[in-house]
Amino acid sequence: MKHGRRDANHSEIARTFEQLGCTVFDTSAVGCDFPDMVIGCAGRNLLIEAKTDKGKLSEGQDGFRERWRGQYDVVRSVDDVVLLVSALRKELKA
Repeated sequence: MKHGRRDANHSEIARTFEQLGCTVFDTSAVGCDFPDMVIGCAGRNLLIEAKTDKGKLSEGQDGFRERWRGQYDVVRSVDDVVLLVSALRKELKA
């Protein structure tokens, strides 16, 4: 079984979700191309893959993303986190 690794910005991204009032469950050790985090935000559960600015999804991660029928987001920065959370909250108000 292939175990997961964390990208360099993983902790910063998780911390930002928490600071914005989201719950974070770190799944980076799951491996098998499962995303790095499950986030609870605005009544939704999100699968989040943390990547650095130039990081690319592996072939397996890309395959998982293509097969997944729920929300799956690749987050590369604190700004990405803020935009995603803002969009979810705005959608909730609409």
